[in-house]
Amino acid sequence: MFYNPLAITASSLDLHPSHSLPERIRAAASASSLAIETVYQELEEYALSHTPPTYTMLLEPSPIYNFEGHELPLEERLARARNWLEIAACLKAKYLQVPSQFDTGNSSGDWTRMVGDLQALSDLAASYSVGIAYEAVA
Repeated sequence: MFYNPLAITASSLDLHPSHSLPERIRAAASASSLAIETVYQELEEYALSHTPPTYTMLLEPSPIYNFEGHELPLEERLARARNWLEIAACLKAKYLQVPSQFDTGNSSGDWTRMVGDLQALSDLAASYSVGIAYEAVA
């Protein structure tokens, strides 16, 4: 059986500049949230708020979207994913959320290839002990 813990996104807890990411995480924990979703912008702001900046891997982001079936070489897409998986592993995150393909102009549309791409991504994520949460973009 799959257990889905009570979770909240950090941005739902206010994005006012005076409210730091650690404060929002503590607020979620005090409200019995067992998991929290954070986005790149929140991590970057946190990293840059320290002198010297922490998590230097955040300073050169490579987006991880339009992954499956995209015309870019799979190795290039996996290299981008590797950066995010390293960040997720540093944060002890259980999952890396990956949105579904929406760049139809640069997608092969080949279902076999798309499944293979997602399998390669999942295998890479497993090597970091991180799961992939696939988000169907509406």
